[in-house]
Amino acid sequence: MRAFHIFLAALVCTLTLGAARAADVAISIRYLHPKGKSHAAIFLFGTDGRLIRQITEPNDSQDVNPSFAPDGKSIIFTSENDGSQKRVLVSLDLASKAARVIAGEPPVWYKSRVIAQPFSGDDSAATTAPARDTYSTADGAYTIVLKPSKEKDADESDKEAFLRIGQKPALIPFRKIPGFVSFWMLHKADAPFPPIAQPRIAVFDGSHNSTDGTQFYVLDLVAQRIVQLSPNGGEIFPWAGHTGFYADAQSRYEELGDGRTVNCDYLDFYNEKLQRTRFGHALGRFSGASIFAPDGKSFNIVDPEYTQ
Repeated sequence: MRAFHIFLAALVCTLTLGAARAADVAISIRYLHPKGKSHAAIFLFGTDGRLIRQITEPNDSQDVNPSFAPDGKSIIFTSENDGSQKRVLVSLDLASKAARVIAGEPPVWYKSRVIAQPFSGDDSAATTAPARDTYSTADGAYTIVLKPSKEKDADESDKEAFLRIGQKPALIPFRKIPGFVSFWMLHKADAPFPPIAQPRIAVFDGSHNSTDGTQFYVLDLVAQRIVQLSPNGGEIFPWAGHTGFYADAQSRYEELGDGRTVNCDYLDFYNEKLQRTRFGHALGRFSGASIFAPDGKSFNIVDPEYTQ
């Protein structure tokens, strides 16, 4: 059996050695280093973004996609060996630190755990759907209206976006909303409004270029402001019945420190006021997370590259 080296961060309360609390987030982060091979490890955070402790410290594998057991006393994660690329499921007890490879079938709870689906989903249907010029929330409280652009040299496909509040005839130009940048597409053509109670938002992408990719924005419909979630794209993960949302935010060309640049992504949480909490720090790659819920319905975000 492979060994796992586990250490505690300084000043950690003894309560963190037992079962997970409702404020715990287990996340896989691969911190990128100028020298040697970088490995994805499992870290435990509070929902305030504070690091509680590092759970695994692999030197020959990538430890990804953690999931809390319903009682919060253990996690199961996928471990992929560097050399063989063989993947195994590992169960780790948070109190005793004991880890074991699951040889047979995983527990029933693991098979039925809640897997978050990104709001961006599959946009392939948007390429066959007829073009639309209006997009309304389900209750009709907000409508996005697209009109042909009047900019010089604009062609018939160029659109200018407006916001309508309720049934008011007045249209608010996006260009006059704080935080505006020029958008080139709705993040999801048929439904730019994620199923989130608070904040009420619409999701947009902004154009960089073919090298730098896209920017990632949300329109706060109530406050009428635009907030950039990341400089280079990302995905939103709504959690049914909860306010706020999690986002996989991406950034390109981060300085590694030796003259090279790397592409990174992070797990962020935005509350009902669109205030951000980031888990981890720069030069990391996010590979799955589990947000513990005491009702046994923990919220799991999975890196599809490592799905079993």
